[in-house]
Amino acid sequence: MTPYYFFVNRPVAGNSSFVLPLEQVYHIVEEAKAKTSGLGKRVKLVMSHTSGKIEILAIENGKAYLKYHQSRDGEYGELMILDCPPTASWFDDLPNNEQFWKKPTKKMNIVVSVNELSPIPQKKRPSN
Repeated sequence: MTPYYFFVNRPVAGNSSFVLPLEQVYHIVEEAKAKTSGLGKRVKLVMSHTSGKIEILAIENGKAYLKYHQSRDGEYGELMILDCPPTASWFDDLPNNEQFWKKPTKKMNIVVSVNELSPIPQKKRPSN
């Protein structure tokens, strides 16, 4: 089977133990690709963000080089070069990321975006 995507997990309530800085994730994937032959080297490191699938092309010298692999707003292939602080673990942690996407308008109040959730799990409300 040919690997296609290697996903950076979205930081949500309950998975903080599994979250790594983007630079570390990038280097782990590159080291794995270096030890793989043939089609295994084609894997893409991506984040599934609210704005689309963002491919991580490289993280070097404090910069993240990204592009939209898929885009909700039609920005497919747009190259993004952003500062990448050592603690950044998600696209939203990269300074000035907002210049590359538009926050969607909320269509229903009962739907809550994972970007709006508290990092601390909340008690479930009893259902009626």
